[in-house]
Amino acid sequence: MIRLMDRSLAACADAYVRAHYVVALPCGGEAAMRLGRPCPALSDIMAARGAATACFLTAWNPRSQPRSEAENQADQTRLKARIEALGLSWLGAEGRDPDGGWDAEPSLVALGLSFQQACDLGDAFGQNAILFAGPDAAMRLVFCLLGKAEA
Repeated sequence: MIRLMDRSLAACADAYVRAHYVVALPCGGEAAMRLGRPCPALSDIMAARGAATACFLTAWNPRSQPRSEAENQADQTRLKARIEALGLSWLGAEGRDPDGGWDAEPSLVALGLSFQQACDLGDAFGQNAILFAGPDAAMRLVFCLLGKAEA
């Protein structure tokens, strides 16, 4: 999503805050998810599926380093399988740069993950950040790898 090498930590955080996050609706179309604001469409889906949480995440471009589409798609498939193995459902989603500086990243919204499971998946797939919502369906930015030293 965002190249950390090219940006300060503050600029990186700003890029995540400015990004556009959308979720594909089961009935067609999409709904915008704005950080810190409830998303009524997502709230309705969560209620219908009995989910108290939702998490927006991706497996694309770990540590904000561009990779081939094949590598990204393979990891995205693994991410979906991990969520399904937990017995949870997901919706298609996408993260978009409002300035067009980076390509939209296929993502997903997992329903029913605990906060710890969401953070663990973000870490497992090398993501700098995830978005997490509780019952209010308001996505909040959670940093995973930013500030962690390379091993």
